[in-house]
Amino acid sequence: MSLYALGVYELTRGDAVGQTGFLLTLAGAVFLFFIGLFPETAGRVHFYFSVAFFVSLPLSALTLTYYTWKQGWRRLSYLSAAVGVVAVLVWVPGWSAVAIPEALSALAFGVWSSVFGFWMTRMDESWD
Repeated sequence: MSLYALGVYELTRGDAVGQTGFLLTLAGAVFLFFIGLFPETAGRVHFYFSVAFFVSLPLSALTLTYYTWKQGWRRLSYLSAAVGVVAVLVWVPGWSAVAIPEALSALAFGVWSSVFGFWMTRMDESWD
């Protein structure tokens, strides 16, 4: 996730909205690290990092939706928007445990970052 965030940094360099998307993505990577460092047995600290992670995911996707729309990259915009919405809506039903919405949010973000990352590697001259 950190490597993906660095790609977003390079892609969005010079654009305030894009750099905000980068910072939210990087923050999510840091929160994910701390989720692993502080497992559920560590107590409330795990909960706080988990909430921060699952809030940063849709915020980064929705911020990058706006950035990709401004750039004219419509398919990436639609995908980013869909991921942002899905990452929020999976929390709406009253789940008896958080594993299902966590898995669905993470899956949506994983698909999105994989597609977006693959697209970034194929940009060629756009990296200049």
